[in-house]
Amino acid sequence: MEEKIEKQIPAATHRFSVPSLGAFEVEYYRDKAPRILDPKIFPPHIHDTIELYILVDGNVSFMVENHLYDMKSGDIILAKPNEIHHCIHHGGSVHKHFCLNFRPSSDLLFGPFLSHAIGSGNLISPPPEEKEKILAICEDFLTATEEHESDLTKYALAVSLLAKIAENIRPAKEGEKAESDVPSVLKCILDELNVRFTEADSLGKLCDAYYISGSTLNRLFRKYLHTTPRHYLETKRLAYSRLLLCQGKNVTEACIGAGFSDCSGYIRLFRTRFGMTPLQYKMSHAEPLSMRLTTKKI
Repeated sequence: MEEKIEKQIPAATHRFSVPSLGAFEVEYYRDKAPRILDPKIFPPHIHDTIELYILVDGNVSFMVENHLYDMKSGDIILAKPNEIHHCIHHGGSVHKHFCLNFRPSSDLLFGPFLSHAIGSGNLISPPPEEKEKILAICEDFLTATEEHESDLTKYALAVSLLAKIAENIRPAKEGEKAESDVPSVLKCILDELNVRFTEADSLGKLCDAYYISGSTLNRLFRKYLHTTPRHYLETKRLAYSRLLLCQGKNVTEACIGAGFSDCSGYIRLFRTRFGMTPLQYKMSHAEPLSMRLTTKKI
C-alpha cells in the first residue's frame, strides 16, 4: 500500500503552574478505540524543545537527522532541540504512543537528555522491566491530567518520568552506528550537508562532488527522507538561525550566519514555518525558559 503524508491531529490543551517550580503546559490527544491504521508519514519537522516519543504499540520507524531507527514496544526516541525528525507508521497495526515535549529550562532535569551530539544518542531502549515502569508512569500522568488532580501531583509524575528515562540513557559506544536503510551515497551527502549547510549552493556543490543530478538527489530525498532537498536544507538553516538568535545575534546576523542570502525571504520563511518573525522569536527567548510539557497518546 502506498504511503501518504498526513498532518498530526490538533491536541486538546491543558495548562497549569506550580509556584516556585516553574510553569509548564500539557497538551494531548487520546484515541480510546485503537484501530488498524493505513501507512502514514508524519512530515519532517524541528522543535526548540526536547521531544520524547514513547512507542506503546505499532509497526513504526523513526527518522532523526540521517538515521532511521526500527522501533519496538517501549522504545523511546529522544529528539533534541533543532534535530530534524519524523515518525513513519508502516500500517497494518495500531499506532499507540506518548509524545512529550519539554523546554530544557534546567540542567538538573534535562542535562542527561542533551549529553549527546546532534544526530546521536536518539534511540533509548530500556530493559523490559524498565519499559513497563516508564509506560506505567505515562498512564498515571495522563490519568492525573484527565481527572484534574493537583498541579503538584502532575509535576511530580512529570519529574518522575524524566528521571526514569534519564536512568536508561546510555553513553554512546565507540563505533556504534544507527540502523539505516539509507543508501550510502545519500548517507554521505547528508553527513556533508550537516556540516556545509550554511554554504552558498550547498546542494549544487554536493551533486557535483558525488556526480549525481539534482533530479536524482530529489528522488533519493523523497524516497528515503520523505521530503525534498530544499525543504531539508531550509529546515537545517532555520534551526541554526534560531540557535544564533538565542545566542544574541540580531536578525541579519542570524540570516547570513545560517546561510540565507535574502533577509526578507528569510523572515517570510521563518514566519511561515514558526508563526512568528525572527525578531519575535528572539524576544520570546530573551527571558529564562519555563518548562513546557506536551503529552499525546494515540
